Amino acid sequence: MRKIYIVLLFLVLMSPVSAQIKMHQVFRQMPDSILPLLTKNNRLDCIDFLDSKMKAIVKNILGDKSSLDSLTDNYLKLQMSSCSTVEMKLLPVKDTVQYICVVSTFTGPAASSSIDFYTTGWKHLKTGGFIDSPDFNFFFIKNDTASAEKLNQIKNRFDPVLYKISLSPDKEKLSYSLSFAGINKKDYSEVMPYLSGPIYYIWNNKKFIPVVH
Repeated sequence: MRKIYIVLLFLVLMSPVSAQIKMHQVFRQMPDSILPLLTKNNRLDCIDFLDSKMKAIVKNILGDKSSLDSLTDNYLKLQMSSCSTVEMKLLPVKDTVQYICVVSTFTGPAASSSIDFYTTGWKHLKTGGFIDSPDFNFFFIKNDTASAEKLNQIKNRFDPVLYKISLSPDKEKLSYSLSFAGINKKDYSEVMPYLSGPIYYIWNNKKFIPVVH
């Protein structure tokens, strides 16, 4: 009987075990170059504060406040400064393989986002392999009462073209929205009837693909 127990124990130990890494681990191990405003001690303090049910607010290297607003097993959101945020999402690829998606957004005053992908060891990956930027024209709907010339005039107001990217905290999903750079309230009310809304992408364990409506 003892031999049977030993054999069973050996089989359990030798069987494949899922080694999915958690967000707090990649946040701890992150190189300082990814988020230059925060030191490793800043990051560790943020985690400790949240674990203690406290507000995770620290003083960054510029002397300003940064806060860790959300931290789950696979999602993180940082308010780096009054005009910049960072979101991170762990994306499954295989049983023991994940990638990190990092979205950085600067608001000054219009929001503009960038997106990057990394291994869990923080090796940078080519963004083009994981997502294709949306076609600018997909953000607009044809208005039957408007001419093609009018629609082009509306589109020309988005110059430069800026996108705000948002990661979903609880789903493997993100969205692209047009950012209103230099558009006043009057222009905004005129533009809105022509906009189709955000474009959503879902993760298929290889890349983000657009949701077909």
